[in-house]
Amino acid sequence: MLTWLKVSGFKNLVDVDVRFGGFTCVAGADGVGKSNLFDAIRFLSAIAAGNPRGNQRLRLPNINKLEQLPDPKEILHGLLYEASGLTGRRLKQFSVHERVHRVSELIDDFSPLRALSAFQALEADIQQIIQEQGWCFTDRE
Repeated sequence: MLTWLKVSGFKNLVDVDVRFGGFTCVAGADGVGKSNLFDAIRFLSAIAAGNPRGNQRLRLPNINKLEQLPDPKEILHGLLYEASGLTGRRLKQFSVHERVHRVSELIDDFSPLRALSAFQALEADIQQIIQEQGWCFTDRE
């Protein structure tokens, strides 16, 4: 789920900083950029999927049902292949792993993922490794 978007220099959007909740209503006068905001979201989704022309959408599953899926990683890979819009030889050359990492780079707020038990386990494992390795940072004031 998209929780935050910061855009500047896209169409008529200048220094737009929007936080999204579970339900967000976008309203405003004509010409203020409501449609351009949605165009920016579609554009970023297309870039993340390796489809900069935006012909195909990245149809991510509902986060509330994610852990019920038999293989979420395989589903994400399939969705990225589909959203790339590529066929034939170009599809075979498509680096799905590179795109998975690109999607994760575009996430600024991981808080919706913290509701997933798998993400909680990942965070706990990382915290344990940091502690075991002595990588904890201290304030040097």
